[in-house]
Amino acid sequence: MLSALFSSFANFFETSYIVVKKTTGGFITFLFGAIVCVIAQVLLIPLFGLNGAGLAKMLGFLTTFIFRVKDTQKFVVIQIKWRTFIS
Repeated sequence: MLSALFSSFANFFETSYIVVKKTTGGFITFLFGAIVCVIAQVLLIPLFGLNGAGLAKMLGFLTTFIFRVKDTQKFVVIQIKWRTFIS
């Protein structure tokens, strides 16, 4: 469920790249998330099996989301109340 949640959040910020026609930023942030996901899969699947794959996917989307939040601040300022978000 967390993987789907962070995927949705990351896709929400993807629209900022499309609007300003700078889709390379979206690709680069996706690439960072994919690299984190692959590394996490290699490390977590032997330890946790199928749950490790789900956790790795969640970490990849979380990474993509965080990078996109930071990167899209150049185009659009969206303030996130992190304490509320995390709780």
